Amino acid sequence: MDAFSIYIHVPWCRRRCPYCDFYLVVGKPDHTFIDALIREWGARGSAWPGLAQTLYFGGGTPSMLTPEQIGFLVGYFRKEGILVPDAEITIEANPEDITEDYAHKLSSFGVNRISLGIQSFDDKTLRHLGRKHTATMARNAIDKLRRAGFLNLSVDLIIGTGEPEANLMESLRYVSDQGIPHLSAYLLTIEEGTNFHKRIQRGVLAGPTEDGQADRYSLVQSTLKSLGYVQYDISSYAKPGFMSRHNQVYWGQGSYLGLGPGAHSMRFLPDGGLVRSHNQTTVAAWLNDPVSECTVVTDQLDAMDALRESLAFGLRNMVKGIHPLDLAVRHQTSLPKDFFLLIEKFKNYGWLDEQEGVLSITPQGALFADAIMRDILS
Repeated sequence: MDAFSIYIHVPWCRRRCPYCDFYLVVGKPDHTFIDALIREWGARGSAWPGLAQTLYFGGGTPSMLTPEQIGFLVGYFRKEGILVPDAEITIEANPEDITEDYAHKLSSFGVNRISLGIQSFDDKTLRHLGRKHTATMARNAIDKLRRAGFLNLSVDLIIGTGEPEANLMESLRYVSDQGIPHLSAYLLTIEEGTNFHKRIQRGVLAGPTEDGQADRYSLVQSTLKSLGYVQYDISSYAKPGFMSRHNQVYWGQGSYLGLGPGAHSMRFLPDGGLVRSHNQTTVAAWLNDPVSECTVVTDQLDAMDALRESLAFGLRNMVKGIHPLDLAVRHQTSLPKDFFLLIEKFKNYGWLDEQEGVLSITPQGALFADAIMRDILS
């Protein structure tokens, strides 16, 4: 219970992509950001005993930070004895930020995993998604990271954008041919308030269709399986030994501390419940006072509601699955009424599989994961 993960939210981007609804500001990182993070940790860290298993820089665009800034934070958490010796240390990066110097410095400062936001290896799709880089820049970034010694690389793709099947297949094969051991493929979702949503509402852009997205999702599943990848999460695939430890903390309902404006945290309680919090504030206000209690919004769940979340979100881990009776013991409460009747329904649909008391989502069921989890939560 004392093991946890640390997430650092870097809220700056050069521009907002037309599909993005994350909390961010357009511009350059403020020079006081690193100091503010240390101050926030100083105020909140005592509530998190034990050692962090992973350190994850997300955003926004974390690679807009200098490698020295990232190295300072990694060194700080190392020096303070906050990280386990073999901690997974990940930074999300955009291809246009990766130079030879940047890649080598990240490696020398102790970063051991890169999640590269490529989204597509097709220039037409990249332009549609509003990305700044080209397919050539993406390939060059991979080469530079390889030369810097990074073996644990992940690539993000956005699928179901209307891209031709041949282009998607080419992207998947390229990732495999390059020996990249981890890939996340996210279906394009149209979030309210985004540029894409507004254009669809005006009738100037055709949104993705359910059938089209299901087709692309199934194509990714079958292709990556044939290329030796294991689907261990609804959206993520890995070669053996390269599953994201940080992702598994989230979907295994582990505790995690989020630092920075907009960051989320979750911590287990001794009574089987849990508490969620997030920094609900502007960047300017957080930089001015990162430790103020008024910036943190908290929601506490009792043991039963916490168990429902563990049952639902734990199913995202398609390799490990969930053991409902063990989770009930963990949360010190009984399983929800009619839980197994619901599970039988999903098993009959072919969406869930059960082996020796362990439930897992099937490849077919992954397409309906949101519906499965929604019903369990309710």
